Amino acid sequence: MKKKIKLYFITGFLGSGKTTFLNLLIEQFKNEKIGIVMNEFGNESIDGYRVSDPNKDLIEINNGAIFCSCLKGTFITALGKLSEHDLDHVFVESSGIGDPSNTRTILELIEKNYGDAYDYKGTIALIDSTNFVELVQVLPAVKKGVIYSDFIVLNKIDLINDERINTIFSIITHLNPSTEIHQGSYCNLKQDFWDKIKEDKINRSPYMDGSCEEKELLTLNLKPTPTSNTPLNRLKAFNLKSDAFLDKNSVKLFSLALKDTFFRIKGDVFDGEYWYQIDLASSNYSEKRIERKHAKSQLMLITTYETTLLEKEEIEKIIRKAWSEHINTSLEVI
Repeated sequence: MKKKIKLYFITGFLGSGKTTFLNLLIEQFKNEKIGIVMNEFGNESIDGYRVSDPNKDLIEINNGAIFCSCLKGTFITALGKLSEHDLDHVFVESSGIGDPSNTRTILELIEKNYGDAYDYKGTIALIDSTNFVELVQVLPAVKKGVIYSDFIVLNKIDLINDERINTIFSIITHLNPSTEIHQGSYCNLKQDFWDKIKEDKINRSPYMDGSCEEKELLTLNLKPTPTSNTPLNRLKAFNLKSDAFLDKNSVKLFSLALKDTFFRIKGDVFDGEYWYQIDLASSNYSEKRIERKHAKSQLMLITTYETTLLEKEEIEKIIRKAWSEHINTSLEVI
């Protein structure tokens, strides 16, 4: 009888560190056979080539969240393909805008289509500690990410003070008292976290089996809502490409000029001598030199909910205006 594959979901809002976490996870599980499903929001993948181990089974799903009604079928098919392999674990990294409240429905679809191929073990939610307090008040997906988690990784704690850490803990423990909280910077976590994942020592969220109702935030006026995953409220993604040499400081100015228009800006750019990985999330900008190379510089921009209300043509005008002001080279917008 074929053994069941242990299945985990990895969730977290844009910029929380999911891809960094996934790379560390691959290193931790280097002696085991694992599969990965990466979900990229947008028409083309940015994060797929950031995952460091080419020997792992990698299936990418683009243009939406795996928990989104528009892509459930694609997601189920991807898991079906992986179930044909002799794997110990499968880890699913969702896009940064997915609402996991219908995870139970997805698990039922998996069982219906592929029998007992998978043994769901839990959801690991990553939190960007620099903006969680603000986002949990206005974004249902962030709140539900806490509620339906079994483990929480509180990331970027080096950037906040003790008072904010205490506030975050209070919100999390109120929304989901059973979840286990682990802290770190750059997703560097103590070994006991990884050991618990490997040994399946997980306190499952009571919300997954429907035994609990979602809680409201006591001090933050946010009421529980049905799943927010619908094709109508999907954020818009824009892929920018340029075959010109791009000055990294100009790219930084361009990105910061759009920090209120887009939740996330990420990609790789070439200045004529070096390639740089660019990331902007919640106004926090970072860049680093990288070895990988591409045919063109490429950035992906994901709109805020407010910007999503604009027509695509209007958003493209905003992008091109900022590009001409700060970079002023050839630009392809997809």
